[in-house]
Amino acid sequence: MDKPQNESPRTELGAFLAKRGTLVVKQFRKVGSLNGLYQTSADFDAISIYSPGTFESRLNGVRITLTSRAEYERQEDVFLDIDEIDSLSSAMVYTKQVADEWQGQSREYTEVLFTTKDNFRIGFFQVEKKQQAFARCGFGQGVSLYLIETSDLLAIRAICDNAKKYFASLT
Repeated sequence: MDKPQNESPRTELGAFLAKRGTLVVKQFRKVGSLNGLYQTSADFDAISIYSPGTFESRLNGVRITLTSRAEYERQEDVFLDIDEIDSLSSAMVYTKQVADEWQGQSREYTEVLFTTKDNFRIGFFQVEKKQQAFARCGFGQGVSLYLIETSDLLAIRAICDNAKKYFASLT
């Protein structure tokens, strides 16, 4: 299902960036990346945005860019507001614990999934004894990232920590 053209942004960052007729300053800092299977990757950038003269009331968050180069290059960006970073980090720790508990068990198709406000979905699925971690963003066809190992889920936690350290350095 494609995202409707008239749908308002789901995050504070997206709403701020959607404003027209406003001068915007955007600061980016790469805080991590992951390579996946099938020529896919994810880049994570801490983003701080504000209008000139209003640095104290800036909005902070993370831009996640998933890229697939399988047949032709496709990219999708999503934003996480700063208040979602801890939730994502905690969800990855829990998801990895579940994956470890289920390792070696035979299961019907089962998914463990975390979804952000801007429709970034990350988790893993298990069918029989096979586990596959994944991330997806965008609507319609979107872009998917198949992580090499479920342990890559914990790399997301480290990336969240890097973003928080960057924001702390801005004060």
